[in-house]
Amino acid sequence: MAPTLTTTATATMPTLAQVPLKGHDDDFAPEIPSSAGKGSVTAKYAGATSRIYITCAVLAVSCFFFDASPRLQHAGLALLVPGGSFIGAGGAWLLGFPLTLVLFAVSLFLWFATGNIVAPFLTWPGLALFMPCLPFAAKTTTYSMYVVPLLAATAYGYIVYYVHKDASAALNKRDMRNRYLPTVVKQIARDATSSVPTEGLELQLEELGQLRFLINVANQEMDDWNNFTDIDQFQTSALRYQLNELSYSLSFANKLYMPSFRGGYLQEAQKKVILKSCQKKVLNYWKWEVLWGKLSTNFHPYRVDNIMLTGFLLLALAVYEGATGDDCFSKDGALELVIDDIHKYKVSSGMNALVANDANKGTSLAEEIKQQFREAFIDDFMAADGSVHPIRSHLTGFRIPGLVGAINDFSVGCLSGAVLPDIALRAYAICRKEYMEVDEKGNMKFKGLQGADFIDPGNYKGSKAALYGTSLLAARELGDKVAADSILKLIDANADFQRTEKDGVIWYDNVSLLMKGQIFRGRINTTKGYVRAITQPMSDAVKNGPYLADVEYPEVLVAKAISHTGTDLDLVVYPGTEKQDVLLPIKQLKPNTTYKSDNGREFVSDIQGEATLSVTLEGRTVVKFAQS
Repeated sequence: MAPTLTTTATATMPTLAQVPLKGHDDDFAPEIPSSAGKGSVTAKYAGATSRIYITCAVLAVSCFFFDASPRLQHAGLALLVPGGSFIGAGGAWLLGFPLTLVLFAVSLFLWFATGNIVAPFLTWPGLALFMPCLPFAAKTTTYSMYVVPLLAATAYGYIVYYVHKDASAALNKRDMRNRYLPTVVKQIARDATSSVPTEGLELQLEELGQLRFLINVANQEMDDWNNFTDIDQFQTSALRYQLNELSYSLSFANKLYMPSFRGGYLQEAQKKVILKSCQKKVLNYWKWEVLWGKLSTNFHPYRVDNIMLTGFLLLALAVYEGATGDDCFSKDGALELVIDDIHKYKVSSGMNALVANDANKGTSLAEEIKQQFREAFIDDFMAADGSVHPIRSHLTGFRIPGLVGAINDFSVGCLSGAVLPDIALRAYAICRKEYMEVDEKGNMKFKGLQGADFIDPGNYKGSKAALYGTSLLAARELGDKVAADSILKLIDANADFQRTEKDGVIWYDNVSLLMKGQIFRGRINTTKGYVRAITQPMSDAVKNGPYLADVEYPEVLVAKAISHTGTDLDLVVYPGTEKQDVLLPIKQLKPNTTYKSDNGREFVSDIQGEATLSVTLEGRTVVKFAQS
């Protein structure tokens, strides 16, 4: 007969334990460093690109100056500007010039969207090889030798002017920001809510309902893509982004709120998401990025330049292990990455991921390259004004200006703390000053937004889901309770999100899965929560103490599970629907040992150190016991 423990429902909420807020030391220099945006590597690639074009331009003009053959002149015209050879043909062929410009613009979009470098080549320098072979290239219009170089010089001059103007504006903005940053950073540090340790964290009903939706999605069959967005596999709506976010959300809930719930439905859901991430439908994009982006047929998915695996998926693996203590994915051959039916790769053993792995393994690999990473980040991925570039071409050194504003700075604020805490704090201080206003009634108003700040990156629809999700994550991470509460009010009041609840499961109908996960993580985050989820190893009490094992889902919903001392267990559970009697399997007890609950009832573990507790669930139900 299994030992029994009967409890009654209670409405008592946990007391919030206080711990010092770290990372806001008095010796922290809040100003943007002068090295920001120096771009030594960027200058190398951008300079090479510029020199290549100037060389081509000199060769092209030489064809005119030395009166080379018309076909060589057409090659020169095509090199100077996209479609320049059509101006050399004249007549009806002139229509080819604007058409080529349109096609070139489309090719640049394809390059940005899919990594396709073949398309830009074909619509510009590639025409220099093709156009001279056409019949009309037997002669050249006289005016083209003046018009095309003038167009090229004008375009090049404008680009140089814009780059210098942008650099000057960034320096001016840096000066402006450095004037207010010391005050704002000090205010954020002073007002920050202290981090709540895991012992004091508990999922509330709204959070539990949203977690149930994510678990249900994770439990779908491997080839079931309902509730996912399937638009393209190259940009932010790709399945891999959604799966990574789903994995992070489940792991963070596990790590922060219920580290002593292992081997159950939450852990199984995480494993399913990771395995689903390795399928052909998810990873086949890499084949095409290698083919038309690297001009190679070596489809190995993680040896070179695939941050989606070495950064995003590796982080998912690391935080899974950190949350559950399960190192199954660290073993040789644990995962098979399927690129297509022929190319399949076994995993034989991002910076955040490396830090998380160090926390799991007790190593310091990240520390060895941290300074180099920091310098490169500030030098080449940070603008002179302190904001971070979301995209930069590794071929040309160029970036896309004005792509995103507030969302990018909020993301740096909430995602960089584990590696670059000062940069994370500075980024959030910029956001707090330039993008957010909270009135005396606690109402939030965003300002200074642009571009993708108004788009849900998970489905490309107009939405404030990403803005609210990233800002909530950042506010929680930096302990800004006033801002976080104000953003939550905006989320809960936003009818466009279409909040839906059915049988206790809660989701937003009009928000992508990517942003559903991010909003959920924002809700459950706490001060330094992201940092803790990545850098804080499992405590000895949790690792060696009692834990709740598998329970029936969704009949039993776990909102809290933690061992404080290694000889106790603190649980908060809910019924999935209505009042019912359930069995809670407990493992890793001391064998043949007596344990006593808060209500005085006792039970004895068996020889394997296990026990099954009979519990009556009605609403919020607390189950606490400790070794007698």
